[in-house]
Amino acid sequence: MVRPVKIIPERREIWLWDYESETMEHGEIFGNFYLVQDSEAFARLDGFEILDEFFEFFKHYPSDVLHFGLVVIYWRLGWD
Repeated sequence: MVRPVKIIPERREIWLWDYESETMEHGEIFGNFYLVQDSEAFARLDGFEILDEFFEFFKHYPSDVLHFGLVVIYWRLGWD
């Protein structure tokens, strides 16, 4: 599964797409993002040991990429 994500390093915020709020109107998808409450756990799951390193890494990306070009990839082990 993939989920759009917005990262705002200067505010130290991570926003994930909320599939529960997703609707479609006239062929366009609308919805909302929600603020990740445990940014530290999110950063660790993304391979960073320290939250500051996570935000420092993403500080170098342009804002259009941080707001519209990132997704979280969720992996599932095994096949059902």
